[in-house]
Amino acid sequence: MLRKLGLRGLLWRGLVGLRDIRVLRHRIGVTGVWGLLRRLRVRRVLRLRGHVKATSTREGMFDPHRALSSVHELAHRRFAGRRLGTRGHDLARQWTEARLDSWGLPVRRHPFSYSSTIVEVRRRPRVDVRYGRGNGSRPLEYRTDFAEHPSSAAARGTFRGPLRRGKTSSGSRGSWLLANSTPGTASLGQQASDGESAGALGLVVPFTVPPKGVIFKQLFAGDPLALPTLFVRRQLLGNPFPERLEADLDLRRAPLRGTNLIAELPGSDPSLATRPLLVGAHFDAVGDDPQGPRFPGASDNASGLAVVLEAARVCRGRTGRFARPVWFAAFDAEETGANGSRALAAELQHAGMDPLVANVDLAARVGLPVTVEGSANATGLFAALDAVGRRLGILLRQGPMQSDNRQFAARGFASVGLGSGGIGYHTPQDVPERVQLEALRRMGKLLVGLIEEVAGRSSLRSP
Repeated sequence: MLRKLGLRGLLWRGLVGLRDIRVLRHRIGVTGVWGLLRRLRVRRVLRLRGHVKATSTREGMFDPHRALSSVHELAHRRFAGRRLGTRGHDLARQWTEARLDSWGLPVRRHPFSYSSTIVEVRRRPRVDVRYGRGNGSRPLEYRTDFAEHPSSAAARGTFRGPLRRGKTSSGSRGSWLLANSTPGTASLGQQASDGESAGALGLVVPFTVPPKGVIFKQLFAGDPLALPTLFVRRQLLGNPFPERLEADLDLRRAPLRGTNLIAELPGSDPSLATRPLLVGAHFDAVGDDPQGPRFPGASDNASGLAVVLEAARVCRGRTGRFARPVWFAAFDAEETGANGSRALAAELQHAGMDPLVANVDLAARVGLPVTVEGSANATGLFAALDAVGRRLGILLRQGPMQSDNRQFAARGFASVGLGSGGIGYHTPQDVPERVQLEALRRMGKLLVGLIEEVAGRSSLRSP
């Protein structure tokens, strides 16, 4: 190979693109040209050529590799699943803010708080059931056989007693009650209140889990139920039916406080100052279990945030092309009921703003069209997305996107939610290796195209 190319050809093919030394260092960690030649074999140098050239020519374009790198960062164990109220969550917020600031995008923090609380699992719960009649007892596996209900009351200690099914009665004192979800029965909240009045220990809610599956993790902000409440795999509550249940729990209720992050790009048209294009994704996730499995939250929603961050990097060099202001947001507390976007939407409405909103959640899979959910007044955004999709050859379909976009729609703002799905979200299987590079590329190109279509100078009459 050396004889065929000659030294001059080798240097040219191996080192093309070195005008962007910063990108090369970032990508391969090499500090000098001669160090590169000494450390790498010839074929490695030749293989590098296409990568370096592509990276340097893509500097002003969406880079899915950079987005995937952000997914890996956000899913790292030091962020511990990014659950609201944890140090890992706060570190992830700081990382996101630093990333935007490094691109010359100063960040405005938007703190919020609610009177609602969320459940916190302070240590790994333990549950055993006893079947009786010679069937013995069985320890249940956390997340596989049982899990805390997201609306459970706080509970600390060991709770043991009979497991009873049927209506609450005076015999329920000191017992666990099997919740009834058949039509015509009282709500779960009413059953918990009735059980508390009768002196019950707690509620057991049957949960259908596929074979070898897990009870996916949920968070919810709101008033807690009156009793400690557990999900239990339905298959364990059949025949034989457990006679007794013992649970060792440490569940706390924590106040709901969070912080949204907003980076703003100015627009050139003063008449559009109160009608920015708000592009966002949530950065929080459900969090790792104490002494238990990790929940990396790669597809939900490191993938969506990574796309928004990379779009912000691309657009920060195009400010002169925008007539409409563009805001990039990292929403907090989506997993607890979209509380961060709810607070921001209320503030914007109170301030007399009328943003157009595009939210990205779950941008990790290809194989299906990008799902789009729009508010009733989002016809202009739909038209812009359709134009971009046609131009780029990206298929779109209308479908449900239950995420932060709905909070803005509820306030009357034109909004769309975009997503392409993920694998294993809200489970330990939501890992970066399952986030598909092409999914990030597709969503990123669509999002940057939407920004250009709606905020560009030629779109003064856009929605």
